Amino acid sequence: MRKDIIFLENVESSIQKKVLKFVKQWNNNDEWIEVSTSGSTGKPKKIKLKKTNIKASAKATIKHFNLQANQNILLAMSTDFIAGKMMVVRAIEGQLNLIVASVQSNPLLTKLPCKIDFSAFVPMQVSAILSNPLSKQNYESITKVIIGGAPIAYQLEQELQGLKNKTYATFGMTETISHIATRNLKNKDKYYNALPNVKFSQTKRQQLVIDAPYLLNQPLVTNDVVQLINAQQFIWKGRLDNVINSGGVKLYPENIEKKIEKFFPNNRFYVTSKSDKILGQKLILKIETNQIFYTQKIKLSLKQVLSPYEIPKEIILVKQFKETKTGKVIRE
Repeated sequence: MRKDIIFLENVESSIQKKVLKFVKQWNNNDEWIEVSTSGSTGKPKKIKLKKTNIKASAKATIKHFNLQANQNILLAMSTDFIAGKMMVVRAIEGQLNLIVASVQSNPLLTKLPCKIDFSAFVPMQVSAILSNPLSKQNYESITKVIIGGAPIAYQLEQELQGLKNKTYATFGMTETISHIATRNLKNKDKYYNALPNVKFSQTKRQQLVIDAPYLLNQPLVTNDVVQLINAQQFIWKGRLDNVINSGGVKLYPENIEKKIEKFFPNNRFYVTSKSDKILGQKLILKIETNQIFYTQKIKLSLKQVLSPYEIPKEIILVKQFKETKTGKVIRE
């Protein structure tokens, strides 16, 4: 049984139809739902997920955030993808009222009809929302917000820490359907906390192992390298498949990016590698910009926060990064 669905006045009819179509799909007798992956680790593809597992994931989020029947949650993502679908399922399974916003970079430019208790956005949306006084006020009025789909930039995280409401970074993957851990940005937490009935361990290579019986038939060994605190908490270090072996030293691009992002508040960037006869792989920093950057000056700045091994051997300026359909940068 679902509660009310309220469409904000600027929501296109195409979005309304998609939401109602998914509600109909969810309530039919099929055991499976087809969803599109984001394409962040390859080409976007269609996969089928079991409704019982999706329902279990939704209920774990509801319990984790202590959402109560009749509360209001805001959908600001496309139901073409799993993140949008999950918000609809949470509303149905938690008997929550679903408020539907327009799917755009800033979905909070219109007046909210009621108090919103919970919502989800991607970092790009949050950046746009906070740059406008009206939408920022709307954002801050939402009791709890989760952000997922891409890394949260240093400056954005700093700004979120100063707001009145609570924002959480999420951790999850296709295999876990939605997030299985969250990090409280308001509390300036460095670690992720497990959702109910989820336990963590790790391999000898420091890969995170997820044990979530309500979602997985057996523990899942991931490609995420972590510092394990205990069975319910970990600090994320990077992806094993992104690890760069430079002269025998293992370097984690995501870890380096976190250290240096304060130097590039207005530019996207990422760390990657090139083949090198001496080092095997040499560290490369790519920066998206139309302006001239003095690379030697950048290296001097980076030396303030990076170890000698972590200093990029080469800095490449790119006019525009390639992206997935959901706006994630494709590392090349």
